[in-house]
Amino acid sequence: MAKGLVGEKRLDPPRWSEQIASDWNKKLWSNLEVKHADCDGDGSVALSDENLIRANLNQTHSGYKDKMEFLDGDKFVLVNNSGE
Repeated sequence: MAKGLVGEKRLDPPRWSEQIASDWNKKLWSNLEVKHADCDGDGSVALSDENLIRANLNQTHSGYKDKMEFLDGDKFVLVNNSGE
């Protein structure tokens, strides 16, 4: 969805850690900022970013904080509607 989009390059070289990046003022699904798709920080979304996603899928780094919070109130229920 974001392949081919361009924005500001990051100052730091690519590494597996939390990094600061300026917003590109472009949004993906769920209002996600496109800058997150530029995994190597070169200022464009390309195949090289997809390869980094595949290489690092399901990994976390030392700066990771689980942002999922469960608030008091109604229960959250997942329903399988696929018929399986």
